[in-house]
Amino acid sequence: MVRFKNFHENHDKSYFIFGAIMIIIFLIIAILFLEIPYYFPNYSYVSHIYQHNLKYIELPPERGINIVNITINDYNNTLIAFTENSKNVNITVVNMNGEIIANNQQYVGTKLPSGYYRIFLINTENISKNVTFTYGIFNYQSIASFYSSLGLLKSVYEILMAGSLVIGLYSIIKGIARTKRLKWVWKLRKR
Repeated sequence: MVRFKNFHENHDKSYFIFGAIMIIIFLIIAILFLEIPYYFPNYSYVSHIYQHNLKYIELPPERGINIVNITINDYNNTLIAFTENSKNVNITVVNMNGEIIANNQQYVGTKLPSGYYRIFLINTENISKNVTFTYGIFNYQSIASFYSSLGLLKSVYEILMAGSLVIGLYSIIKGIARTKRLKWVWKLRKR
C-alpha cells in the first residue's frame, strides 16, 4: 500500500514551498497581464486606429477649436474620443445642424446616427493648454464586445494576482513565524 506524504509533514518548509509556488503563480499572471496587447484579439487593430488619429494640439485660453470632421454610417456608428493632459478641456461633438450631441471632459464614447459631425476641444481655463487627442470610429457591437471582454480579462487577472500574492506572502510569513517559534521551543527544551 502506497502511503501519501502529508503536506504538513515538512513542517516549516511546507509554508515556504507553498508561498514560493504562489509567488511564481503571481509572476506568471503579472506577465500575462502586461502582455495583453500582444495576444488579445483586435487589440492591435483598435490601438492602430487611435495611433493613426493621434493629434497634439495647443489650445488657447477659454476657446474652442474644431479638431476634426467625421462621417458616421450605419456600420461604423460609434465614436470614442479622449484626451490626455486635459483637465478642464471638454470634448464636444456637434452635428451639422449645430446641435451639441455630446460634451464631456476627457472622454466621449457615444453611438451616433448616420451623418456628418464636428469634434471640438474647448479649453475652459484662462491659460493655454497642450493636449493630446485621439479618436476612433467603430462598429458598436464590435467595440462594446472588445472593451467588455478586455475589462473582464483584466479584472480576472487582477483578482488572481492579488489572491496569489496575498496567499504567498501569508504562507511565507507563517513559515517564518513557525520557524522562530519552533527554534524558541527547542531552546526551552534544551534547558
